[in-house]
Amino acid sequence: MRRFRLVGGLGLAAWLAGCAGALPLLVDPTKGPHITSWQVPATFVHAGATVNLGVAATSPDSSPITYRWQASAGVLNDPYAQYPVWVAPTNGFSTNGFVSLSVQVRDDKGRMDTRQAQVSIQ
Repeated sequence: MRRFRLVGGLGLAAWLAGCAGALPLLVDPTKGPHITSWQVPATFVHAGATVNLGVAATSPDSSPITYRWQASAGVLNDPYAQYPVWVAPTNGFSTNGFVSLSVQVRDDKGRMDTRQAQVSIQ
């Protein structure tokens, strides 16, 4: 067991400053981002349709939020945008098939919230 002798008030401050990189940062998981609303097609879209997507989220501790959209088929113009545009699939997609659309919001501490929906392509 090591013993440290700290002399004076500045000794403790200097020791703590030297250890700052080694101390774990505590992250409160209850303060992660929360999706308050999101915009996806209600039930179905026509093959090849252009659809505006969107998500609104809050962070209780005001951490910056990033977005990540995913679609199992079709094309997203910017999967990292808060309001991307999705083009439903056309070629090689079976009639009355389903596409999974999801969005994940994440803060700079790694906490996240996710939503997912199934959309019918007709």
